[in-house]
Amino acid sequence: MTGTIVKIVSDNGFFFIKGDDSRQYFGHRSALIQTVWIYDIMEGDIVEFDATDSPKGPRAECIAVHRLVA
Repeated sequence: MTGTIVKIVSDNGFFFIKGDDSRQYFGHRSALIQTVWIYDIMEGDIVEFDATDSPKGPRAECIAVHRLVA
């Protein structure tokens, strides 16, 4: 699935992604699969990820950043 990063809480290492299905997914820095650090991503970046469900709600795993905002 693809989506857009809509909010980053870099101090805690997590962020939120609005998926193409209009759901909001929780993402953690440990789920980034490239050599991208939490401080390299920005709101508006396009990402591809595996959507999963957790007890706390929708979660993004295996997150790949496709385009960084200039």
